[in-house]
Amino acid sequence: MVRLTADRWRLAGRPEGENVVPELIVNDVDDEVVEILEERAKKNGRTVEEEHMAYLQKYLIQCKGLTFLEFLSTMPDVGRDEDFERIQ
Repeated sequence: MVRLTADRWRLAGRPEGENVVPELIVNDVDDEVVEILEERAKKNGRTVEEEHMAYLQKYLIQCKGLTFLEFLSTMPDVGRDEDFERIQ
């Protein structure tokens, strides 16, 4: 589950003009994904949060305007095909 906290309730009681940075909270992340993110963060000299942000920026901001197929082609080739099989 991914939850983006809303700025409206976070602004209540704060001085006007004070910046509030939204938070992205991701729950139930697979252990393997966390390990890979931790390894890449260490390799790149970043915190896990910084590494996560770098991926979000790369794949959401830099890929803005791409067609869905073009966007899919930017994703790294990871995992096994059976990991992505549709469960019915």
